Amino acid sequence: MKRLFPLLMGVVAITFCVLYLREKNKPPREIKRILERRIEVPKEIIEEVPVEQIVEKEVKVPVEVIKEVPAAIPPEYIEALAVSRLLDAARPVSDYESLEGVTDVSVAIAGNGLDITDGTVSPERLKTRAELKLRQLGVPIREDSRWILAIFVIVTRDPVSGGVQAGWSFSVTPQLRERGVYLPRSGKWFVATDSIYNGIMSVASCGTLEINQSITDTVDSDLAEFANSWSMANRN
Repeated sequence: MKRLFPLLMGVVAITFCVLYLREKNKPPREIKRILERRIEVPKEIIEEVPVEQIVEKEVKVPVEVIKEVPAAIPPEYIEALAVSRLLDAARPVSDYESLEGVTDVSVAIAGNGLDITDGTVSPERLKTRAELKLRQLGVPIREDSRWILAIFVIVTRDPVSGGVQAGWSFSVTPQLRERGVYLPRSGKWFVATDSIYNGIMSVASCGTLEINQSITDTVDSDLAEFANSWSMANRN
């Protein structure tokens, strides 16, 4: 009995060791765990949208229509347009060139102040003398001429100094104008005169007794310059 017990313990020990070794050498057992992962999937929502229908409808609207009807152009408009084009295309010319084609002139006295000379300087006598001077210089004179030689005379009294009248001051400017020139004004054309020659304005002073002679001599000098330019332009 005493020998059987140790033998039994040895068998038990051996069995335990065998079981232990077998469990130890067994491959590990796979363990599966399920993990849930949430994935958002868009949910399609269909909504009914009303379909818009466009219906075209013709509506008659009155529209103003301007009809251009050809009209006859007045002859003066055509002539005025031709003159305007000639003026636009014209080149600058000298004083004597502008007098080319002037066959004759009429004389006119203009300005102001001659009346305050108490008849010492008369527009009528000044015109007569100017016409005589021009004829002597070879310029033909005609009352109804297309060209008007206007002589502008302006006379003023000089200031009184020490109670004594100092004298007179005057200016003389000759200007040749052409009748029948069409000029534009406010969208229309009208017949007017156009200046084609402008003389140099002469200014002088003199005493009371010399006023008539001084103006006459100045006018004669200006007319001589005009006649010289006219002769150069029409010598052929």
